Amino acid sequence: VRCVQETGINAEYMGELRERINYCLKCKVLRPQSCTHCVACDVCIEEYDHHCPWTGKCIGKGNSCLFKVFMFSTLIFMFYSMFVSFNMLYQSCLLYTSDAADDLLCV
Repeated sequence: VRCVQETGINAEYMGELRERINYCLKCKVLRPQSCTHCVACDVCIEEYDHHCPWTGKCIGKGNSCLFKVFMFSTLIFMFYSMFVSFNMLYQSCLLYTSDAADDLLCV
């Protein structure tokens, strides 16, 4: 408070300035308002979205587009796997039912 009184800066301005300055105590750096510290990675990430457990990385400004591509390709692969699985199941059911019908006719 004494420093504020000596320089002539009012306390309101100092409070606003403190809110605008975003200082990370763990990284010991000044960071933009859009930065958040990730506890899992122990780094500050700009426009932090979340920490991805599948990739082991933080999703933020630099890699959000790549993460969306990753998620889209995973979704496409999931649908492709379901299609192949159901197709194989359907083919095996047809084979099983045609073998059972042949056995009935031969008896």
